[in-house]
Amino acid sequence: MAKVTVNGGVERFTALPATLGELLDDLDRRCETRGEVLAAVSCNGVEQPGFRDNEVRERKLSDLELVEVEALKPCELLLSVLDEAAVAVDALERATGRLDAGFRGTNPTSAKQELSEFAQSLGTLATLTNAVAAIVVGPAASGQKPAPPVALICELSLQTEALINAQRAEDWITVADIIELEIGGTLRRWPEVLLSLRRLVSDFFLSV
Repeated sequence: MAKVTVNGGVERFTALPATLGELLDDLDRRCETRGEVLAAVSCNGVEQPGFRDNEVRERKLSDLELVEVEALKPCELLLSVLDEAAVAVDALERATGRLDAGFRGTNPTSAKQELSEFAQSLGTLATLTNAVAAIVVGPAASGQKPAPPVALICELSLQTEALINAQRAEDWITVADIIELEIGGTLRRWPEVLLSLRRLVSDFFLSV
């Protein structure tokens, strides 16, 4: 029988369900009564980032020895997402320097290899930031214009699209310009938005 822990403590069951998905549904209900949400799941010591995906949910518990679950208060979860976004910004800012130099050099091979991962990471940053902004940025905060997080996400989305188009055209100087002048500038403004969102998260949970 698989051992199940939540935040390090063993969870007791009269009978374990057949699949991981059924187990997580049960744990969702238990955590909800404690004012918590599931934040992370590991199976046999291997983290499962997509633990909500059907492929993971369909795994049989009889094939697992240990299921470790991390549950957080909603406020803590949103702040952890912002921490992850901040780490992503730092990594992306360092990558802009490497890529800019690479595409302006005589042999952009390594920069080409890194570019796809760079574009995907930009998308992940936008997704993380938007996930928090969608919860804590109310209509009143935006007035007649997009709220700062939304505006910045839209800006990055357009820049990423232009980057991909330049890559397809193999216009490496334009790629370098977009990375250095446009995306780099947007990333330098991102920490201020994340700080603003952290304040909004705190205010949001004080008001509910």
